[in-house]
Amino acid sequence: MGGGITVGAHMGGQTVDVNDAVSEGPFTPERSGDLPTRELIDICFSGEYTHAEMKAFIQGKGGAFSYTGSIDMREIEEKAEAGDAEFKLVTDAMAYQVSKQIAAMGAVFGGEKVDGILLTGGIAYSKYITAEITKRVEFIAPVTKFPGEVELEALVLGSYA
Repeated sequence: MGGGITVGAHMGGQTVDVNDAVSEGPFTPERSGDLPTRELIDICFSGEYTHAEMKAFIQGKGGAFSYTGSIDMREIEEKAEAGDAEFKLVTDAMAYQVSKQIAAMGAVFGGEKVDGILLTGGIAYSKYITAEITKRVEFIAPVTKFPGEVELEALVLGSYA
């Protein structure tokens, strides 16, 4: 979880499903994630925005940035903790959307026991966001955090657990 948020389902050491973190799934610090397509089509054909501007709204100036003007989740979380209601809404919405995507991936396993849920990347340092995600998805499997930029290593280590 960082500039992009990819949620994948892995079974027997193989990836069996994964969201396209550029254009689907939860919003991120700079990416819009899932959008209502009907409204998106209307905006695209409104004549107000260029093709390049629309692409920037999806990746680069979307997500948390479009609400807060920042892609720094530490700054956004600090302002939320300081009582800024809009920034808190953004952190809560991100945790909600990540949780929803994780739960959706749980269906991929068809009722088989899920071994674990791994939270990786820079946002995994966030005590608040990871706690909110954990509350919502720990019924599926134990949640383990691997904060930092070693997502691939964390996935490999998690497969041995």
